Amino acid sequence: MRYVFIINPKAGKKNPREWFFPKIEAFFAEHGIPYRIRVTEYAGHATEIVREEATQGETIRAIAVGGDGTLREVACGAAGLPNVEVGLLPCGSGNDYLRIYGTKEDFLDPERLVGGQSYPVDMIESDFLPAMNVCSVGIDSQVAMDMVRYKNLPLVTGSMAYNIALLKAFCGRIGVQMKVTVDGGKHVFSGRYLLAIAAVGSYYGGGYCASPASVVDDGLLDVVLVRVPKSRLQIPGLLGIYKRGEHIGNPKFRDLLTYVRGKSVVIESEQPAAVNSDGECAARCESSFSVRPAAVRFIVPQGVRPACLSEEKERLEAALPV
Repeated sequence: MRYVFIINPKAGKKNPREWFFPKIEAFFAEHGIPYRIRVTEYAGHATEIVREEATQGETIRAIAVGGDGTLREVACGAAGLPNVEVGLLPCGSGNDYLRIYGTKEDFLDPERLVGGQSYPVDMIESDFLPAMNVCSVGIDSQVAMDMVRYKNLPLVTGSMAYNIALLKAFCGRIGVQMKVTVDGGKHVFSGRYLLAIAAVGSYYGGGYCASPASVVDDGLLDVVLVRVPKSRLQIPGLLGIYKRGEHIGNPKFRDLLTYVRGKSVVIESEQPAAVNSDGECAARCESSFSVRPAAVRFIVPQGVRPACLSEEKERLEAALPV
């Protein structure tokens, strides 16, 4: 087993090669574990690196050293390759994908990384960009576009940048007129929505639990739609419920929320709307998303219970409010 550490020097506020990676190098050198370091130089480079390294034929563990965006690129390179397992050393601003498994500290321990087991997990195919975690359209995506301008400010964390951008969005025009088609017309919804989510993971935006019952290996997308409430003054009260993942089945969301599962989703809007794919954003009038089952093998650190996997699906669903 050979390890390839793919470092995004722009992840987070500090270059992880400088502040974090030396202790990883020391551990691997001490234990005689073969590894290689690759540093990304441009967008999409991590995907290219994984494919290049995989051509050597041996089984490799491609470890994303960065945030959710770096993980997405590494996963895109590994998708469909049987000799590549994907891991994460979280050094980004949000680090949201790992939240469905454990804590940041769980993933930063090199010994637990080496001892970890890999599991097949789903990804999201899209006509915009593939995703490992969550895709969305609406106010949350607009916030994601805006937060890029804030997250590099001194003393501003990833979650803080998200909240600042959210406040800006709250003060503007609320909602997007959308048509949402699930599984080619099995379900069709239309109206003015705050947001529309297509997810295989649960968390995004620095800790918002948008899809609390998502299961990363069930071959399905969780689709969450939230309509615009009658008054924008309702939104702050709803936001805390949404962030905690308590919105599905919650009486306060009864007339606002739609939740279904499916294999594909098409979201159309009358005007260009912000679209998010694991933190990468653009403005579009139509976006399509579909699940790619068991696309990659993801390494869960030793001692971390993979509670997001389908064997735990009934437990997750039982935990949702009725």
